[in-house]
Amino acid sequence: LEKLLIVRCLCEDRIAIAATSFAQAILGPRHTQLSRGPLSTLELQAQPARVPLLFLLQPGAGLDATGPICDLARKRRIGVRLLTAAPSLDLGARKTIATAMSQGHWVVVHNCHLGVGMVTELEPIIRNTQSELSQDFRLWLTSEPHPDFPITMIKDSYTIASEAPTGLKAHLSQVFSWVSQDTLDMVNHA
Repeated sequence: LEKLLIVRCLCEDRIAIAATSFAQAILGPRHTQLSRGPLSTLELQAQPARVPLLFLLQPGAGLDATGPICDLARKRRIGVRLLTAAPSLDLGARKTIATAMSQGHWVVVHNCHLGVGMVTELEPIIRNTQSELSQDFRLWLTSEPHPDFPITMIKDSYTIASEAPTGLKAHLSQVFSWVSQDTLDMVNHA
């Protein structure tokens, strides 16, 4: 920690590298590696069906997680139900989630920062479900940071954060990391 403070005082431009090294030494390398690859690299089988997957999207990051999630589901032959966050969880959304939980479909609730009340209502539904939960079920949430977002949902979720890349090289690297070989094979080579 003292070395980190010295770097902060003497070489402010190197604080990010020093902080990463410090976090890696304390927490281990898996906590400092950014996953820039496609969603297919996520080990969903290691995550219990009861654990939501939360995409925290930074404004300007240029990432819409809904498309890659739907592509991954299509590859795995799993049904996907799309919901838009609303102020509260209506009856139709509750039925959609209940059906998906029992049949092993995925539910994607996007723009959760626009419907924080709905996210709050989702917590007990996921937590209190007992036997009717299929192991293939996944609840995906996409949200920008919001001060009223339920902290328990963030803590109980497998969180994937994205941030806006800095510089042209980092931006192009992020864009191309989401292009799969299947997508490239579909391009007409005329």
